Amino acid sequence: MNTIFVVTFFGFLTFAFADYPKIEKCTDYKPMSNFNSTRFLNGTWYVTNAKHGSNSTVCRRYKIKIEGGLVKINGDGYYGINNQPVFYEVRCNALAPNSGHQSGKISFTCSQIAKEYDIAINLELSVTVLITDYDEFAVMYRCVQLYPSFGSRIEDNLLVLHRDHKNIKDQNSRISETLKKHH
Repeated sequence: MNTIFVVTFFGFLTFAFADYPKIEKCTDYKPMSNFNSTRFLNGTWYVTNAKHGSNSTVCRRYKIKIEGGLVKINGDGYYGINNQPVFYEVRCNALAPNSGHQSGKISFTCSQIAKEYDIAINLELSVTVLITDYDEFAVMYRCVQLYPSFGSRIEDNLLVLHRDHKNIKDQNSRISETLKKHH
């Protein structure tokens, strides 16, 4: 898969920070209107394109489910640290929105653990769904803030997500228009 201009789904935890511009705060994008969280927050999404990051940013798989009043994301995989692939167990949780929730903005608390290296990172993740058809694609903005023990760094990205990981060259005009608007 290619790292081209542009969305995590949750391509949110790649810590090859040298690939990201420094920012002072997250951008407050307006989410998609009439967003339906029940349709979006289930199943598997793949990051197929990203504005920033390395190849470890794309090709990432995120399994999502709502369970026990929480939205749970499993983003296990290899993340690039100093150009070295490191396997992390990634878990994110947020309070589950009510059925038909329409805000399109979701805040998660996440942990990223590399057992092999005894690394545990906690962070806050903000996601804004800019557009989705729920069944095929989504474009989202995500912003990660590390806790002070990890330097209080803030990193954001625009991500193109697909339900099918092979769909890396989607010519859907809704995707390209959304990316141009938020570039």
